[in-house]
This record gives sequence, C-alpha cells and structure tokens, in this order.
Amino acid sequence: MISGTKPLQAHMRYVVDLEGYSFVFRPDRESTEIIQFTRPSLSPTTLKAKLRAVSSELPAKYSSLSTLNRSMLLLFTLKSPSLELRKYASPEESRNNFYCVFNAATEEIIVPDDGTDSLFEITVAETRRARYPSKNGVPSKLLMNLLNGMLPTSRRFYVDEVISANNLEKSQFLSTRKSMDYLFNLGVFGFND
Repeated sequence: MISGTKPLQAHMRYVVDLEGYSFVFRPDRESTEIIQFTRPSLSPTTLKAKLRAVSSELPAKYSSLSTLNRSMLLLFTLKSPSLELRKYASPEESRNNFYCVFNAATEEIIVPDDGTDSLFEITVAETRRARYPSKNGVPSKLLMNLLNGMLPTSRRFYVDEVISANNLEKSQFLSTRKSMDYLFNLGVFGFND
C-alpha cells in the first residue's frame, strides 16, 4: 500500500491536469510544445483500454517501440498518483534495462509490451523506481509524437513561452488556462449543464 506521499517522479512534473483536460509539455529554447488531451482516471476499464492501445494498437511503424516508451505512454495517458515508472533486468539480457509501470496502491506490475518479448514473472523486489532518461525528465520528441498520434482527440500546439517543471507557477499561459478551465467548469460560459 502507499505509505506516505512520495515526491513526483521528474517526468511526471511535465504533465498538468486541469478539470476538463490535461497537458504534456516539452520546453524548447524559445517556446514550449504542448499536447492537450483528456486523461481519464485510473480504473480497471481505463487501464485495460490504454494497455491495449500501447501494447497492440500503435501503428505498425512503432511495432518495435521500447518498453520505456510504452510505459511512458501508459503513465502519461492515465491519471493516478499511485502509478510510477520502474525498471528491471531480464534474466536473458541482464545488461539491458526494461521498463514497466507499478501501481503502488495495488502493488501490481504492469508490463506494456508488444507481446514479442519473452514474458517472465517479475516481482516488486526485482524492480526499482526509475526516471525517464532525459535531461530533467523532459519528454522526448518521439514521445510527444506518439502521444499526439495515439490520442484521437489530442491537440498539439506551441506557445511563445518557455515553460519548464521549475517555472509552472509563473507561467502566464498555464495561469490563463487554469482560470478559463475553472470558469468553464463553474458554468460561467453557459456550456455546462
């Protein structure tokens, strides 16, 4: 079970959840790339659907996608404070790291693969908490392309502001979006029932 609150993994600081939608962002030198989409809360149904999407429904050109990218897609598309990225070594290839998602609430290990890897049982003790191997956990361009491609309702856009995990609270774009989202959900715009 979850004992105390662990700090967010560095890569999860690049996900912003508002009431009606979520953002994954990737800062660049002078701007920020943003993918906006609906991120459902973790449930057995949503987990099954997202796991199927990252395991077998990606386009053929991504059939050899690593367990790291598949795990990150699963983490970014499900809303839950109990999910975390873990890594482990295969008995056959002990020098290579493989990645999975760990649900700390249920102590379940979720291995989102394409079914071609040799499956073996791993235990929680054989995994360790991992971080996305990029500078400060920033999502890669490939990961942003995958998110935009696999989420049919996603929107990709750029803002002329460099938003990083360290300056979220100072971001003009995010504060404006949070205000608009708050007013929308109160029914101020007349669209809410």
